[in-house]
Amino acid sequence: MRMLTFPVRISYFDLVRTYQALAHAPEAHYSIDGGLIFPVVGTKLELPFSYSGTFPILRPPTFSDVAVNVADSSLFRTQINVNALAKNPNIFPLGIENLGYTLKLGDIQIADLRAAACDTINAGQTAPLSFTAEVSTADAALSLLQGVRLGEAHLLPFGSIETPYGKVPLR
Repeated sequence: MRMLTFPVRISYFDLVRTYQALAHAPEAHYSIDGGLIFPVVGTKLELPFSYSGTFPILRPPTFSDVAVNVADSSLFRTQINVNALAKNPNIFPLGIENLGYTLKLGDIQIADLRAAACDTINAGQTAPLSFTAEVSTADAALSLLQGVRLGEAHLLPFGSIETPYGKVPLR
């Protein structure tokens, strides 16, 4: 197999317009038209080509309905149960077994979590996630004493997701 390099011209205006058009699209359509020129016996022979297709646009999973319940509490440690819904907005399945999640209440980081189940979320599917964690009560109490207010619970994923096209790290 031989690699060929082709010059491509894209204007900034086209780039912005393309970004806006694909901002919420599940996949992008493309087409390539061109020609290869070969010198043959003192003349040039052009071999035209054309190819079109689609490619999926990767989106990270989204999380909703994050509910935090205190299971057991002491002066220094608190056991919490977290339930949430994870949605795969892609047109292909996502493997989430390598994801971790940071639980935040407002601006306070409460814990880093791992899901107890659900290794793969199919295309367009919403799946429940559940976690149990032991967190330091002292850290949260110190933040509250410093005037930080508890806000809405949300999950921030970290790690990597598995796609049919390979593993993709989240940043």
